[in-house]
Amino acid sequence: MYYSQGAFRYGDYVAKFAVVPVVPEQLAAGKQKVSRSDPPGVLRDWVREYYFGNAGRYEFRVQLCTDAEAMPVEDASVECDEEASLYRAVATIDIPPQETFSPARRVYAEDVMSWRPWYGLIAHRPLGSINRVRRKAYEVLGAWRHDVNATVEQNPSSLGDVPD
Repeated sequence: MYYSQGAFRYGDYVAKFAVVPVVPEQLAAGKQKVSRSDPPGVLRDWVREYYFGNAGRYEFRVQLCTDAEAMPVEDASVECDEEASLYRAVATIDIPPQETFSPARRVYAEDVMSWRPWYGLIAHRPLGSINRVRRKAYEVLGAWRHDVNATVEQNPSSLGDVPD
């Protein structure tokens, strides 16, 4: 599972997001435990192994801010009460079986792309102090990474832009 730490704009609302696996095989794979004896990169290896032969499905869930005092935008350390505002599934993300870490995809993801939530729709912009700090850090780190890797920042506008 993935939970956003900070709040995001959700149209006219404020929300936190969650991405939750729903395929039984994914749920079983997610119960694997990393041990001190596992090699570095074991999580990457498990993801690669899983997606090489299996599809994935996730629910994209939204938890709306229903009380600005109990769910403060400026304090990402506050855990929002799920009884006061349930996470609700609003979309499904389907991922087909694939080679997730081919050399071309690794170079593209690690050296070429930038990972910034501010590239999304204005209606879904990050909010709050933690996201303001992240924005500056991502800009500086991205510029450094592209300089060190001697690459120009590129971001996909369609799935066809992502190498096989």
